Order: sequence, then C-alpha cells, then structure tokens
Amino acid sequence: MTETCWIRGSCWLWCRRDGVLVMWLGDARTEAESAPVYACGPCVEHLAAKVKRHATARYGFTETSYRQKNPTPY
Repeated sequence: MTETCWIRGSCWLWCRRDGVLVMWLGDARTEAESAPVYACGPCVEHLAAKVKRHATARYGFTETSYRQKNPTPY
C-alpha cells in the first residue's frame, strides 16, 4: 500500500480553497494540455462518496462488499 502524501496548495475540486493540505489525485487531460489535480480532504471524501454511489448503482456492489466476497489470495 502506498502512503498518501499531503502538501500545502490549492484544491482543484469543489471548494477551490488555497493554502490547504491537498493530495495529488492524478492528471487531468484535454486535447492539448494536461495538469496535476490536487484536492483537500473534504473534497476527496465527497469525490469518494460519488464514486461509491456510481459503483453501487452500476454494479450493485461496493469495493468493500466485493473484497469480502473475493479476498486477496496470499
């Protein structure tokens, strides 16, 4: 498991606050550009909840229920 690295910066998601602790989520890309996307804790939690709702609606399960039914073999 990788450790989450938090830095002080600007949140690119809903709150758009500056000078807060943010984590890198990945790169956003357009046809001609790309840029790193950072988000603060509350916005990461909001995004995670949206992803969970989407997965539940689309697939009928969450990551937790999938892992319970399909444990990692080792």
